[in-house]
Amino acid sequence: MWRRKLFGGREFESSLSKLISETGISRQEAEKILRQCNGDLKLAKQQAQAGVLGQTSRSIAGKNGELPSSSAGSYSDAPPPYSETVEGAMSLPGSLPPPYVSQEKQSLLGELKAVFSSDNVEERCCACFDRIQPDKDEGFSGEVIWQGLKAYHAECFLKARGPKCEHCCFALIAFPEKGLSGKWGIYNGCKYHEECYLQYAGPRCSTCFDVINVDPENGFSGKWVNESNKQFHEECYKKKLYVEMRAKHS
Repeated sequence: MWRRKLFGGREFESSLSKLISETGISRQEAEKILRQCNGDLKLAKQQAQAGVLGQTSRSIAGKNGELPSSSAGSYSDAPPPYSETVEGAMSLPGSLPPPYVSQEKQSLLGELKAVFSSDNVEERCCACFDRIQPDKDEGFSGEVIWQGLKAYHAECFLKARGPKCEHCCFALIAFPEKGLSGKWGIYNGCKYHEECYLQYAGPRCSTCFDVINVDPENGFSGKWVNESNKQFHEECYKKKLYVEMRAKHS
């Protein structure tokens, strides 16, 4: 009996009318909220206003696209933090592994093995005819390569019969006079001196214009992103997204 009097009397109808006029919600919604608040007009008004604000923010997000999330739970005029800009506001294309893969010297020799010659054995190189022994001045490590009954300096064998750099066409060994350290790697299935890759052959980032390569000292992991036929360091691409988001929401 008391519930019927509470939710159907003049006092309830008066509170219902005030709630509708002050919040602008429908009669059905206002009646539902007022019943949940046991006729408390002040509490019902707070809940109704909170519901209207939530619907308004959702409608704006539906028109303009999903707004970036923020740690505070609400979006302000300032752009979101850097990490949220990259991970939430704009999707980052899948990063690719470093395009240049460093290789070990031994992989150049294939099945052949380089061994150090004995000091007591005077084997001579079939390419340069010098004795196979360590000689820093001439660039010989002392390693010997046997191909059948023929012996070679490891350096002479690689220089004459080993793979060549796709850019400079020199053997993939050290040439100090040419500024080549002997380090090499593979890019797009081709072999390059590390120096040739970094200076000439490697893909360049469209933001910083440096060659995409593993460079921990300068903060580059070597991972990269390809977008619209443009290459970017993964780190440079994230910074690019951040700048775009700041411009968009400034």
